[in-house]
Amino acid sequence: MQTAKSTELSQESVVSTLNPEQFQQLATVLTITLEPMLRAAMADVMTVKEFAKTSGISESLVRNWLSDGTLIRAPAGKVSEDKARVLINVVAWRERLRQQAINCRYIHSKA
Repeated sequence: MQTAKSTELSQESVVSTLNPEQFQQLATVLTITLEPMLRAAMADVMTVKEFAKTSGISESLVRNWLSDGTLIRAPAGKVSEDKARVLINVVAWRERLRQQAINCRYIHSKA
């Protein structure tokens, strides 16, 4: 069997192949693309619209999940039933998904 040959690749060699204008365009595109994903990944609460967009589901399904208890509303300063201001507790949602993964019989945890 032959051993695989690796090619040495450094950050300097990649950056030197891009001219400054191309590098700036690449940085701009990456920033525009990654910013919403990072904001969603770090959020503690989200609106119904944000949660639906991030999860790729409809707003009506998110509202159904809120009404049947699948999703938990985030505590708010004022108690209101205003649909536009409903915030979802994303921390609780992530913890629920984590617990489901821990208890999944198809995932073998080594922890």
